[in-house]
Amino acid sequence: METLQALERARDGLCWQHPSLAACIERLKPEAVPGARVFAVDGRRIVFGIGLPVECFSPDHLKRTLLHMIAHCLLGHPWQKRRDAAMDVQAWLLAEEIAPETALSGGAQEFRRRLRNADSLSQIEALLKTDPFLREQLPQLQTRIALDDHDLWSRADDEARTAWGEGALLSHRRGNGGAGSSAGGQRLEWSPARADADALARYLTRYSVLRENAREDPDCFQSAWYLYGLEHYGNMPLIEPAESREERRLETLAIVIDTSGSCARGLTQRFLALLCGLMRESGLFFRRFNLRILQCDARVQRDDAICDLRAFERYIASLELIGGGGTDFRAAFERIDALIASGALRGLRGALFFSDGRGIFPSSPPEYETTFVFLKHRFDAIDVPVWVRRLVLDAPPPQGGEYIEY
Repeated sequence: METLQALERARDGLCWQHPSLAACIERLKPEAVPGARVFAVDGRRIVFGIGLPVECFSPDHLKRTLLHMIAHCLLGHPWQKRRDAAMDVQAWLLAEEIAPETALSGGAQEFRRRLRNADSLSQIEALLKTDPFLREQLPQLQTRIALDDHDLWSRADDEARTAWGEGALLSHRRGNGGAGSSAGGQRLEWSPARADADALARYLTRYSVLRENAREDPDCFQSAWYLYGLEHYGNMPLIEPAESREERRLETLAIVIDTSGSCARGLTQRFLALLCGLMRESGLFFRRFNLRILQCDARVQRDDAICDLRAFERYIASLELIGGGGTDFRAAFERIDALIASGALRGLRGALFFSDGRGIFPSSPPEYETTFVFLKHRFDAIDVPVWVRRLVLDAPPPQGGEYIEY
């Protein structure tokens, strides 16, 4: 269904731009309902109509709508008895606080300025009634910010309300832009530092190979002979710049992403973006390379082959994690062995696993080197075999608990 695919793409894009929303986005499952006129949310589902106008599924409109419904849930609106314009205004203000790039222009700017000191619904409601400008402009603003229907709120249950506890709202307001969050108000914040990139780049060089790369080689070019030919033989150079040179870079690499119930999209995207940045700026990989990314929980859920930087960037931008079950790393090892046997991963020297380390491992090591990339304070290596190498990237301790899952 095209409309559902558009919504999924909007969810993925929003998670990529704002990783701290990952848990919130995963908490709301899209559901298409014939005859539904608008979008609606009940704390568990995003309900939308199959026959909605096509403009409702434009990327910008979907992004604003998703943010608006998430804001309603973070503010606890579906579990309140009231249904009024002040709720849409409060959700609009919070959504723009989370994602400033969605801020409305025009009269909305003055509207926002007059409400800058109003936090609670009662304060917003009082200003909407007493301020002449707000009272006059409210109907026009509502056409832009009332993006969902509130009738479904009557079905919001207390269990969902617990998941959308006040801690979630506080974490977004205090630390917008972190790498992810979990239920219960704990936060995951990881912004890879330069030291992380350098550590990963140094480590990956162990899997590099020496071969010719299509580019000029200034080291073997003798400009004197070139100029001599131009001067004495009728503009005929005696030597041309070499079109390739031997370089040591990465050609083949396998990456396994743990998509079990303890993983989060935000952290995964940050890790892949870190690797992509190394490709872009440091020349760590050949221009054409063989990168295989496997998503695996108890089985391999997705297997993607990537051969150039642009394809990798597109993969990260539209990342969708599939899984949520238990963790059995043997499935990933078996798939990599099969790819090697078929020639799809010819010359593989190493595989990176991005995980918290908890799962079932093979009884014996593979022929290639295996490295688990961990985030400090967020892994458990008690069951990791001795033949597995470990690369721990720095990350701050989680707030709100001693240990936090991906």
